[in-house]
Amino acid sequence: MARLFGTKSLFERDFGEGMDGILEACAGQPVAHFEPRDRLVLENDPLDAMFVLIEGELDVVRGGVPILTISAPGAMVGEMSALLGKPYSATVQARSRATAYRIDAPGTFLAERPVLLLQTAQLLAQRLDNATAYLSALKAENGGRDGPFGGIDAVLGTLMSQARSKLDDRQEE
Repeated sequence: MARLFGTKSLFERDFGEGMDGILEACAGQPVAHFEPRDRLVLENDPLDAMFVLIEGELDVVRGGVPILTISAPGAMVGEMSALLGKPYSATVQARSRATAYRIDAPGTFLAERPVLLLQTAQLLAQRLDNATAYLSALKAENGGRDGPFGGIDAVLGTLMSQARSKLDDRQEE
């Protein structure tokens, strides 16, 4: 993770190294247990909780397409919905037996823990940086054109214009 604040991020300074600090910040929250194929969240359902993985493996599926498997203790599920106030963007289900902290009212939970909120923002920023780097690399491999996948310019443009639009909206308020 990039260091925004000296040699250690604010999160690491205040809560310890990496994902362990996320688990530490969630201590005392209700614990949920899942069997294989149990769903934690369902794509397009309204936000009702965020989960923080303690142990096990979770599969993320968006639009019927498997995206990734999560197994890192401290990984968050539903954090994008919590921050955006939108329905879940993917289905997440247990691949194996899994245990996770269940965070009801995740917006309040994060707002009361600004360092955890910062860490969540850093994780999401890292995902966005990885995605745009990948799209840029695909475009570069095709001599600056969209190539066989098409739409790279549109995706990059959408990512940037939505960000600009949100900033402009906030500045007008």
